[in-house]
Amino acid sequence: MYETIIEAFQKSVSQYGSKPALSHKVNGSYQDISYHELSQRVQQFSLGLHEIGVRPGDKIALISENRPEWTISDLAILSLGAVTVPTFPTLAPSQMAYMARDSDAGILITSTKKLYERIMT
Repeated sequence: MYETIIEAFQKSVSQYGSKPALSHKVNGSYQDISYHELSQRVQQFSLGLHEIGVRPGDKIALISENRPEWTISDLAILSLGAVTVPTFPTLAPSQMAYMARDSDAGILITSTKKLYERIMT
């Protein structure tokens, strides 16, 4: 049994390596992301988050549709010991903004600039 999601993810990376972890549409056809590639993307994003000061226990609001970047962001946040505050992008902008503020999230990650602007207005 694993104690954390990150432990389970790391085990999956070592066990399944080049096999597909995620698939997503690119220009009308599906493209796979292997466990190794997913792990690399998670590591890169977590380094960026760490560089801007994210530390264990910090809360980060994540507002995004279902897409690979959501998974990458979530795993990067968790790998730093921070807390993901997930919010659905289909909520009213005022509800998304309230959830981000009420959670004490210090950082807001959105899938698009347009979504960010909807929340911040």
